[in-house]
Amino acid sequence: MKKSISVPVLLILFNRPEISKQLISSLSKTQPKKIYIYFDGPRENQKIIDSQNIDEIKKIIENIDWSCDIQIQQNTINYGSHIAPKKAIDWLFENETVGIILEDDCIPNDSFYEYCSVLLDRYSEDDRVFMISGDNGGPIINKDFFNKNSYLFTKVPLTWGWATWKNRWENFDGDLSLWNQPFRKIRKLFDGYSLFESYLIYKMLNRVSSREEKNWDYMLYSTMIKNKYLSIIPRLNLIKNIGWGDDATHTKKRNFRSDAKTFQLTNLSDFNDDDNTYNTDVRISYAVHFGINDKQIYPNALLLTRIIYVLKRTIYWSNVILKNLFKSRN
Repeated sequence: MKKSISVPVLLILFNRPEISKQLISSLSKTQPKKIYIYFDGPRENQKIIDSQNIDEIKKIIENIDWSCDIQIQQNTINYGSHIAPKKAIDWLFENETVGIILEDDCIPNDSFYEYCSVLLDRYSEDDRVFMISGDNGGPIINKDFFNKNSYLFTKVPLTWGWATWKNRWENFDGDLSLWNQPFRKIRKLFDGYSLFESYLIYKMLNRVSSREEKNWDYMLYSTMIKNKYLSIIPRLNLIKNIGWGDDATHTKKRNFRSDAKTFQLTNLSDFNDDDNTYNTDVRISYAVHFGINDKQIYPNALLLTRIIYVLKRTIYWSNVILKNLFKSRN
């Protein structure tokens, strides 16, 4: 007898039938009772093919063979990956108090659902915890940091398969204007980060704040920092990403974060201000947001990571100066 989960699941889909088919097939093992399916609208320059792919995915949905409540919403216009996921999550929490969020290329293993269900219940009253991630950044985190626990707390949101509560999502803050201020004025927000990591994250959010189109996941990171929220990440990666390829928006090339492992949720832990739960922030920040080679992420290579970052920035600014000098001479 298959065990059905009561936590509603949101699937954020678009135009990749084969990938969506694998995600929907993976749900059959846990048979959620409620499924919310959100489609972004077809792109103006790809309307015919996007619409055909969306229709094909809808046919796959019709083949779901267990008893469940399925709600579908589709945009008439294309908002893109920087906006559409937030709209999908907003829609979910117009109807539910908790939820699991999966984009089309994030395939959970069987233990992911129990992990989310247990921790959603355990931390439902702990407002410090904003989200529960099934992704742990791949093998960049030394297992010793977990102290034999199944998960730990971090300040970095990882959104390849995750869960949260309506009363946390309602605090999502899309205003990035704070990051337009000089670093010295907002340094205090980075309590627990070193000066080096603080400045890197500040530069990232400062850069995004000036864009006309501001990505929802950067807004989420900003929300986490502003409110000193925590994210829970598992000791082993529970999400396999299959969205690598030329048709992907961001994950063009396959990397080490594509595999998932099954584990039993044991040794539940609570956050303690005096323990070492923040130690992985630096490694996750580098891996997810700054695109530094994974071989440089391990703790014993942190100094090398800093040196490489400084060298890259030195080369960048040297090129900028030389180009400006060349222009001025002409």
